[in-house]
Amino acid sequence: GWVEKLDRALDKGYSGLRLSGNTFWLEKDDWDDFVNYEVEINDVIGNYPMMALCTYSLNKCSANEIIDVIINHQFAIIRREGNWDLIENLESKKTKDTLLWNQQRDKLLADVFRKLLTNDDPQTIIDSICLETMNFLDCDLFLNYLVDNEKGCLHLNAYSGIPKEETQRIEWLDFGRGICGCAALQSRRVVAENIFENQDPRTGLVKSYGVQAYACHPLLIEGQSIGTLSFGTKSRIKFAPEELALMKVV
Repeated sequence: GWVEKLDRALDKGYSGLRLSGNTFWLEKDDWDDFVNYEVEINDVIGNYPMMALCTYSLNKCSANEIIDVIINHQFAIIRREGNWDLIENLESKKTKDTLLWNQQRDKLLADVFRKLLTNDDPQTIIDSICLETMNFLDCDLFLNYLVDNEKGCLHLNAYSGIPKEETQRIEWLDFGRGICGCAALQSRRVVAENIFENQDPRTGLVKSYGVQAYACHPLLIEGQSIGTLSFGTKSRIKFAPEELALMKVV
C-alpha cells in the first residue's frame, strides 16, 4: 500500500514520500502481529525514497513493547519528564558505521593504487601510503624494514610515531629478532595483541613504546621476503579482522 502511494507521488513529479502512522488504535492482542508488520515495512522503506514517522503512546506500551519499537526503527524519540531523548538503534548504527568505514577504505585503496601507478619515487610513495594507512586505522606508529642482502639483516626504511633519536637503536634488525624480524624470517604475518598482558619476548621493543596491539606483514616477491610493514596502536588491545585485511592489501 505504501509503495502504491509512493508510485502515485512519483508519477506526479514528487521525489519521494513522507508518511506518519499513528498506533493509538492498537490493542494488546494485536501487538505481536503489528511488530511483525513493522519488521517487514522497515525492510521495504529502506529500499525506496520514503521516510516514516511512527507514533506510540507510552501509556499504552510496556517496557518490552518499548524495546520492540526501538529495535524496529532507525531512531526513537522519547519524551520523558517534558524532555525529548533521541535513541539510535545500535544495529542500524553499526551497519551505517560499517558502510562508512568500507567507503573510506575503498577511497584509501584507490589513492594507494593511483600513487603506485603515477609516482616514480618509491620512497615518497612508501612514506605517503604508510602514513595514510596509519591514520585511517587510528594507529600510533608504523615501521617499514627492507632486507639488506649485503649485511644479511633488515634495515629501517620508513617510520612514523617514534622519536627520531630512537631510530638509531632500531635501524638494523636481525632476522628472527622481535616481531618484524620473525615476520621476515618466517615470511608470514605476526600479530601481537594485549601486549601488556602477554609474555611474548618478541614484543619487548614495541611494548616500550606503549603499543598494545601490533601487526607485522612480510613484503613478499614470489614467496621471498624483501622486508616488512607493521602498524601499532596504543589505544586498543587488538585489531579487527577487516583492519588486518586492509594492512595485507596495502
